[in-house]
Amino acid sequence: MQPGCVQRPRAPLAIAAAGPRGQEIAARHGEAWVSCGPLDVSRPWTQDEFRAAVRDQLAGLAAAGRRVGRDVSTMDRIVVTTDLTGELLKSADDFARHAERYAALGVSELIIHWPRAEDVYAGDPAVLADIAASVLPRLRD
Repeated sequence: MQPGCVQRPRAPLAIAAAGPRGQEIAARHGEAWVSCGPLDVSRPWTQDEFRAAVRDQLAGLAAAGRRVGRDVSTMDRIVVTTDLTGELLKSADDFARHAERYAALGVSELIIHWPRAEDVYAGDPAVLADIAASVLPRLRD
């Protein structure tokens, strides 16, 4: 926090906010908004349920923007996709389908966890390589 960002131009301020108060702070001061999806982490969420929570949070962010007089579409909208069901990284094609659905909601960036051999983020790192090689160039367009 002190001495503050010395990089020029400074790094963008991204604010994670799921509730009305935080969303208003993000709308007022942030250059980016971050969601980690549903607040209840006691169970795995399907990607449809996860996106529904993000959609509702985006609606809250838009309402916060109206309250503070800001068009929040000018902000980056970032989602950290915690995929405990394994849907997102089954294959590059599955990822592309989900990424397009997030984009349709107005999400500009997805953050995915690096797959591990087992446990919570179990998955195949080769899928990430396939996403980087075949999906990211398409999504950029």
